[in-house]
Amino acid sequence: MGILLLLLPFIISAPWNQADSLLHSRANTCVSPAGDYVAENLTTGEEVLVCKNSSVSTWDSLDRVLISRCSGDEENHHAKCVTGTSLGDNVALGTCNETFPLPEDSHLAWQEPGLAKYFACDGEKVWLSGAKGALTQCLGLSWTPVYDRCGEGEE
Repeated sequence: MGILLLLLPFIISAPWNQADSLLHSRANTCVSPAGDYVAENLTTGEEVLVCKNSSVSTWDSLDRVLISRCSGDEENHHAKCVTGTSLGDNVALGTCNETFPLPEDSHLAWQEPGLAKYFACDGEKVWLSGAKGALTQCLGLSWTPVYDRCGEGEE
């Protein structure tokens, strides 16, 4: 709850699609997807889900990438890939340039070039939010910010 309170001013000031993505990507969400997508297991035990033909399609939440975190006790959230005109006029699909600052004490654990990057902490460090990783994705032709950082874990 504390990290959400810290993020609230940033979430409120972010464009609507970025604010939704920030909240969504931080949640421990177990996703039951439908449609034409690719799933890849991450070393963190999570699964990354990307719609096929990602240059013209996205998830119905307008996220380019979903991170599924299933430990057995979360509610399954259904998601589906949508394309073209069903997305609406205000959705700018495309790719971002590859430049995104690497969060301190982290490394790139996974990427879909131009669409998303997923970072993991180095060594024994952990994300201060308690998350297993941090996701940035290309929404509205801009990278979403990472408001988390790696630090020393609790002993």
